[in-house]
Amino acid sequence: MDDLKYKKLIRKLKLKNYEESYFLESTSERKRNKFVLDMFKGVDKNAKILNVGDGTGTISLELEKIGFRNIVAIDINKEFLAIAKKRCKYTKFIYANAHNLPFDDNKFDIITYVDVIEFLDFEMAIKEAYRVTNSSGIVYFENFNKLILTYLKKIPLLELFVESSKRYKTQTNFNAIKLMKQSNFKIKKFEYLIADSKKSMKRTFFKLIMRNIFLRKILSPVSYFYLEK
Repeated sequence: MDDLKYKKLIRKLKLKNYEESYFLESTSERKRNKFVLDMFKGVDKNAKILNVGDGTGTISLELEKIGFRNIVAIDINKEFLAIAKKRCKYTKFIYANAHNLPFDDNKFDIITYVDVIEFLDFEMAIKEAYRVTNSSGIVYFENFNKLILTYLKKIPLLELFVESSKRYKTQTNFNAIKLMKQSNFKIKKFEYLIADSKKSMKRTFFKLIMRNIFLRKILSPVSYFYLEK
């Protein structure tokens, strides 16, 4: 799909662009946010937090709402950072690259990568995450599963998802897990998102997938990981 067809598809779906639309006000976004915020249950409110690629401050703002104050967020989009600084009261926003984090080793208790890893070199990003996370720290990663996206075609929204996966640096779940382990991270918890609707979850096919971790790993479009050293 060339750029012209890509733009026509976005207009047809009444979306501004892929990055702003996929999780916008969706069940997936609410589930994702819950999974991210679950990581912070019982965490000391003084914990040192880094949100990588936080754009306009979405995750930082959610964390401020539940009482966290020691938050740093980075992004390479200056316009997004300007918006984020207006939205968030306690977060320190820095213009910085995820491949070369401007922080000392072992600095942070928790690091999040939300809707950003597909724009990065996964291996470089995860090595930097390991470097700046302290010995008892946790890292949250999202992965857009390239394996399933390769075969989803001719369905408008899924077609957009496939084309976006080609434009960005998506990984298969298998390769993502391999790179995490090579970086010496341990996978503490994971979630393979299969379907959003309760109606879908009642179908035999989805029930079968949800019971089989291997099938979930293959077919899940989006996967969430908690990592620890």
